[in-house]
Amino acid sequence: MKRLNLCISILAVIIILSICSLLILKKSNEKLCELVDKTSEAYENNLDTEEYLDELQDYWKKYYTRISYVADSDLLNDISRSVSRLPVLLEQNSDDFLTELATVRNCAALIFNSQFPYIYAIF
Repeated sequence: MKRLNLCISILAVIIILSICSLLILKKSNEKLCELVDKTSEAYENNLDTEEYLDELQDYWKKYYTRISYVADSDLLNDISRSVSRLPVLLEQNSDDFLTELATVRNCAALIFNSQFPYIYAIF
């Protein structure tokens, strides 16, 4: 009976930790996408995009630190490359600026989808 209780307890802890990590990932992705949207909107409306871009870059550092424990490093590296290219593209007033922002948004969605536990992935 003790073994059964121990197994159930371990399983409960794993489930709770998994749910917590998904909630943290979801909240972080929503904030990242919100910052990407604000930055692209500022760029399209010829507002002070640098302020939003600085906020996005600061948040990206926090996001990377937090999510690197659970997510695939290749996708995180892709986002890091895109975020690091943004200031240069903004200085050049390049249309690729919006493309890089879309890349950041799409990779963040891929990170969340890759961490979500689908039944077909388990069996």
